[in-house]
Amino acid sequence: GKKQILEPAVQEAILDSSLDMESHDGPKGYHALSLGLLADTVAEDRRAGRNADPQMLKLPPGKLDELASRFLQSLPSSTEERRMVRLARTPRFDKEALQRICSPDQDTNIDERRRILAYTFVQAAATPGWFVVHPRVREAILSLPKYSESEETRQENRAREDIWKTRSKLSSDEFAGLAWFHHYQIDRDGALTAWRTLAETARKELRMRDHSKLLDWWIFVGLEMAKDLDLFGVRALNILAEEIRQAGTFHDLSRAVAGLQLALRVTTRQNFPQEWAL
Repeated sequence: GKKQILEPAVQEAILDSSLDMESHDGPKGYHALSLGLLADTVAEDRRAGRNADPQMLKLPPGKLDELASRFLQSLPSSTEERRMVRLARTPRFDKEALQRICSPDQDTNIDERRRILAYTFVQAAATPGWFVVHPRVREAILSLPKYSESEETRQENRAREDIWKTRSKLSSDEFAGLAWFHHYQIDRDGALTAWRTLAETARKELRMRDHSKLLDWWIFVGLEMAKDLDLFGVRALNILAEEIRQAGTFHDLSRAVAGLQLALRVTTRQNFPQEWAL
């Protein structure tokens, strides 16, 4: 492939660690995301002047967090490691954001950006000029204890929020949405209140295009796809559904209904006995 991994022992280790353990019928299957992460790891080992060690690539299949950890360990410095964690903390980034976190030296900056965009788990977003770290790799990186310390996470999100705010020109533009996402990571209640004010104002002023953009901010946080919801999540989905209903946007009504159905499935007597007792 593109990474030019020709050593049979290394190839075997990568394939073994990328096995699809959920498929039992037919020929062996492999997870493309795992294959890519391990290929990126080998490329980084080589860049650091190390020969790929097959034993170090033999990891439990399906354990994406361990694969992500092994990849981060292969990076030559803590600076590069932290850079990748920063990119994982934001739902998407553009060329300017990437340029800001790379080396101040122009030539080095170009090389670093080119290398990051070549990683198999860094993908072009739907909007031209924007990129994303694959959601499952983002989740795997941010689940690692080393990067989930609460105060450091809070400081990182505050810094990202401030940076996106400086680039925002309108209350509903892409940068405002990203700033709000990081606000949400720090203070969900405050972010919900701020969003509700923006959405109500846009709707009452008949700025429906802005209103639609504000509705899409919730896609960033993944609440509508969550498997587990707390009472905050239930309340937020109800507010979102009501805002969609008030706007009367026909194509969004199914989204509102789906959100309410999710909230109803979660808000059971078994899950919230105290609330049902009231």
